[in-house]
Amino acid sequence: MVRAAIHSKSRVSLQRVCDGSTAQPLSIEHTRRLLQDYLSWDIMVNTPESVMEALAIEHRYKISFRDALVIQAAGTSGATIIYSEGLADGQTYGPLRVVKPCRHLKHTNGGETQNWYL
Repeated sequence: MVRAAIHSKSRVSLQRVCDGSTAQPLSIEHTRRLLQDYLSWDIMVNTPESVMEALAIEHRYKISFRDALVIQAAGTSGATIIYSEGLADGQTYGPLRVVKPCRHLKHTNGGETQNWYL
């Protein structure tokens, strides 16, 4: 599932987001491969009904409307896991469970490996 906003600078924005920097954009070919992959994903479109459901989710869980929209779309798509750095790791929203993908990072410092818990 992907929510996307497309505008006149979408290629440059996509390159910057995927690359993580603004100094060196991705090549056109790399950008094309990413877009081909993204185009195979299910797109969830907000409808009046989905907005109303998101409002109920926002109220029930006391979360932001934006997060409620993501949860609503994930539930509608049939997902069971939401990968998010912004939502609480392990939190459940009905059948959905939040997983914080970068929670456990390993960092090597002078040959010594340390676990980082974010």
